[in-house]
Amino acid sequence: MLKKICFLVMSALLFGSCSDKDDNVVLPDDEIDPEPEEEIHVLPLILTTDKSEGHIYEQVGFSLEDSTYTGPNGGFAILLRYADALDSLIWQVEGNEDGVHLLEKNGTINSQFRIEWSHYFYLPGNYKTFLYGYKDGQLVVQDSAVTEIFADGDFLNINWDRSDENLNKMIGYTNNGMEDYSFQILTRLRDDVLSSRLSVRFDSFDYRRPNAEIGDREVELLDSYITELYGEAKYHITDGPVHDELLKLFKSKLKEEQVLTIWRSEKSNIALIKGEDTDVNGFGHEIHAEPI
Repeated sequence: MLKKICFLVMSALLFGSCSDKDDNVVLPDDEIDPEPEEEIHVLPLILTTDKSEGHIYEQVGFSLEDSTYTGPNGGFAILLRYADALDSLIWQVEGNEDGVHLLEKNGTINSQFRIEWSHYFYLPGNYKTFLYGYKDGQLVVQDSAVTEIFADGDFLNINWDRSDENLNKMIGYTNNGMEDYSFQILTRLRDDVLSSRLSVRFDSFDYRRPNAEIGDREVELLDSYITELYGEAKYHITDGPVHDELLKLFKSKLKEEQVLTIWRSEKSNIALIKGEDTDVNGFGHEIHAEPI
């Protein structure tokens, strides 16, 4: 009898204790489901290039490929498969804030989708380029390629003993809007004198009227560019009048007042000069080079 009484007392105490705790128990609400995270679908687009090595002013080709596609007409297949899967696609050179927009949309119409493009590099270096693609603000394409660029010509990309191919042709080398300017090179043979001229054209200036600001930018850019390639100049206009011995380095008849700067490389004599109409127009500076 005593054992039954003890058992009933213990049972009552345990029931009371459990009842007190049950008041504080929070049960999960089966009707509230956590929102699933949106899955990011990475697209199998990769960046390819036609050469891993090249020279300054040599065209380097780039293209898009689908790593999962093995059929014909890969470029057309990319247009069909990924035009709607992307909001934007950008190719960018490391260290440059600007990029090439391979895909641009105007409303529901694809105004541009470039599968292949090319680029000219003006300076030697090991260039890493990137491909980025976005959809609804999410990064869905990311790849890169590396191209090493050399500057081993006698002058820029010119080899004096192999200059027949582009002789007497003005050739422009665009940079896909990476810079606000582009370079042009004219190599010619006149009066048995072989020479090459480098000129620069800026995108934002109006060349239809005299503008000294253009000339200032020409001098600044061309001077720093040739110095970066060939080292410090042997003569600069701030040194005083050009010595006759320096003018004799050139077979072309350069006037003393034309010459602003002179460099000497292993195989070329190089000068920053004013054109015949520079004083009138305010612009028209060029780099003139001849073989030693």
